[in-house]
Amino acid sequence: MNHLTLPGDIIPLDHMAHVVYEMVERIPMEMFLPLL
Repeated sequence: MNHLTLPGDIIPLDHMAHVVYEMVERIPMEMFLPLL
């Protein structure tokens, strides 16, 4: 039995990409500056 479930099986990948993009867009760019 395979207990691993890919997110794509539950949520469409294009929807996931949109949600991730929205999350990243809300994060201030100043948080990324120390990482650059």
